[in-house]
Amino acid sequence: MPISVTPPPAMAAPVPGQTFEVRTRLTSRGGVTITPTEIAPDIPLLQGSVAAITSQYQALQLPSQIKLKVARLDPAEEIALIYALIALNPRLRMRLDANQGWNKEQAMAFARQLSGHHVEYIEEPCANLTDSLTMARTYQLPIALDEHLQQSDWPLDQFNDPIIHAFVIKPMLIGSCQRIAQLLALAQQQQKRAIISCAFESPYGLGVLAHLAKQ
Repeated sequence: MPISVTPPPAMAAPVPGQTFEVRTRLTSRGGVTITPTEIAPDIPLLQGSVAAITSQYQALQLPSQIKLKVARLDPAEEIALIYALIALNPRLRMRLDANQGWNKEQAMAFARQLSGHHVEYIEEPCANLTDSLTMARTYQLPIALDEHLQQSDWPLDQFNDPIIHAFVIKPMLIGSCQRIAQLLALAQQQQKRAIISCAFESPYGLGVLAHLAKQ
């Protein structure tokens, strides 16, 4: 599949942890045009202890959108933290990232206590995709995929469910340019959000897209 990439200047030397949102366009020849745009740093990632996260949020002057790591502390603590942050800013919208830290029962129990109005999506609730989809459908909480996209043997039609709201694509970890192009095309076809993220292990993840622009 022909790939055309338009990298922003920042991609010449990406910083680990940089996140880009990608706009894709299918070409008349069956290729895909990729235009990454760096996401403004107004969606901060909060992690750590309850006190640390609360302090971080207040220091950021209570932004209306955050990404929050979950499935790390006691579930009751995390639920209490979420509602404490909402109390500080009732307009808060959160992207929750569980990194496959729950089994089905834990994910269901956690989701049951959430207010969907304040959750944009939960990223990778469970290691088992069927369990994640069951939780999402039961409580109408959209999910995002990250780790599942890195498994090259997963059939793409397993990612068609409309409850899957976003693909978090890490080029360095996926490794295949063809697979990346297929995921971007699928996101575009199904109107899913496509987010290109550089893994913390290396700045190479986004650099691969800059390299593709020279092909």
